Amino acid sequence: MGAGMGGLVSAALLAKAGWKVTVLERNHYPGGCAGTFAYRGYRFDAGATLAGGFYPGGPMHQLGEALGICWNVQPIEPVMVVHLTKEQRVYCWADQLRWQQERRQHFGEKAEPFWRWQESTAAGLWSFAELNPNWPPQSWAEVNTLVQKGRKWLSREGLSQLGMVTAVRQTVGDKIGKLARLKSSSIEADSLDLLRRFIDAQLLIAAQCPADEALALYGAAALELARRGVGCLRGGIGGMAEALVESIQRSGGAVQYGSEASRVRSEKGQPVAVETAQGKSIPADLVLLNLPPNDALSMLDTDLQDAWKPWWAERAISHREMEVPDDGWGAFMVYVGLDGSVVPDDFPLSHQVLRPESLEGHGVFLTLSPAWDPSRAPFRCRALTMSTHTELEPWWTAHRLGKDVYERRKHQYTEQMLDAAEQVIPGLRTATKVVLAGSPVTYRRFTGRSKGWVGGYRQNSLTRLWGPRITDRLWLVGDSIFPGQSTAAVTIGAMRVVEAILQRLS
Repeated sequence: MGAGMGGLVSAALLAKAGWKVTVLERNHYPGGCAGTFAYRGYRFDAGATLAGGFYPGGPMHQLGEALGICWNVQPIEPVMVVHLTKEQRVYCWADQLRWQQERRQHFGEKAEPFWRWQESTAAGLWSFAELNPNWPPQSWAEVNTLVQKGRKWLSREGLSQLGMVTAVRQTVGDKIGKLARLKSSSIEADSLDLLRRFIDAQLLIAAQCPADEALALYGAAALELARRGVGCLRGGIGGMAEALVESIQRSGGAVQYGSEASRVRSEKGQPVAVETAQGKSIPADLVLLNLPPNDALSMLDTDLQDAWKPWWAERAISHREMEVPDDGWGAFMVYVGLDGSVVPDDFPLSHQVLRPESLEGHGVFLTLSPAWDPSRAPFRCRALTMSTHTELEPWWTAHRLGKDVYERRKHQYTEQMLDAAEQVIPGLRTATKVVLAGSPVTYRRFTGRSKGWVGGYRQNSLTRLWGPRITDRLWLVGDSIFPGQSTAAVTIGAMRVVEAILQRLS
């Protein structure tokens, strides 16, 4: 259920394997938080704007090979520009040599021990994730399989990766702080502060938390995303979802738009049908929920709720354990259609602007549609998507207090974000033709996610992500299972779920 990346990837693979598949989607276009919608002649990316994992052997490459999809993706360089101040900009390059030169220019040679640790750790963790490990394990058999995959990974990568295992309790902040204690480094305080600000900004995008919170293993991999086959898709990031829908249909499956799943009906502890808010009942022997755990739980009959428990525990997981986390983020989005004449030639497409004086996320991320893609905007115009992290509850408080209070808050955030974008694209306001804003309230309406929580859990613990199997015929996919958020990570998780389903039920 749900035509986000997790639902579509798993549905396409199951359909390819010969299963009769139906995907239920409440919206009238696919992709969810990684979808692209049309508005007044523009095609705006709803949430995610950059797609990764297209490198040879990467998750999107593996998926394309399995489904016969040739992704219409074009690599971009630089991947993004981080505006630390109005004067200081760090260009994040996918090209390794250019990135090494760039980081040395801004953070100095003495910061290189940190980057060497980050790169080697990220390479090891990504190679482990590509083995589709059963994390967290949900049975003794899965523990055994995890150990076998771990041995295979160590034999392939070398015993040097054992250092990763000993770092499971450390944070990225611990690794940055280590630079100040290295006699061979003696990094200056200003350079260390600059490095920390840059890392905090990058991790907020990719790990949902700053360096002092981000688990070292996850954080190292998250910092590597810019160099892991990142690109733009023609037509917007929703092109991935559209290609997956076509794959499902080629294999005889169906995607039903405007169909909101409301209940999973069960008999004898197994699902038998999915009911929709539109009054339909669709028979089902196997159900995959592309939802956060709290929203998934609310759709289940009591016997299925009782079945959802850790394999070592006697009691079912409580509703309290599945609530939207107190530290969960929402997103405030601003979608702008603008006259393309204000955008210089060869202008980088993605920018992160740090604004410590305003906004909870202390920064704005913005991505322009490429000039080579005329499908995204009217003639000589460009589509611009901007986002910032925002706390959830204040938006719902404003919403409860009335339309005027809520709209004033939206206007305030929109103006702050346009101010930040003006730093990057001078003349933006005078070139603006369309402005559309969305808050967590908007995300709740269009995605069905409680409180508009997006981005998944903060990557500050190995135990926050959920195991995907509820019963042998009821599974969870999406950004709440390992390895977490991002289109590449959700794809890895969905491929792992399908592999487990086929092993158990085929």
